[in-house]
Amino acid sequence: MFEVIMSAREGLSLSPLAEVFACTVGQMPSKAKYYLEDTTEILRMLQGLVKASKQYARSASQHSPTVII
Repeated sequence: MFEVIMSAREGLSLSPLAEVFACTVGQMPSKAKYYLEDTTEILRMLQGLVKASKQYARSASQHSPTVII
């Protein structure tokens, strides 16, 4: 799995600005940086990512340059 993620990141499959978060559910051997215990934690994590993404998008749109011709 991690080989696929890294090759997508190095290739043209993902934007250079994309961030990749790898996690595993339960306590099995993994190279994942993050561990989630169950589906409830998965939903919380995804909701947090959505919230952060929306906040970033709002912030970026407020700071976009204005062009006057």
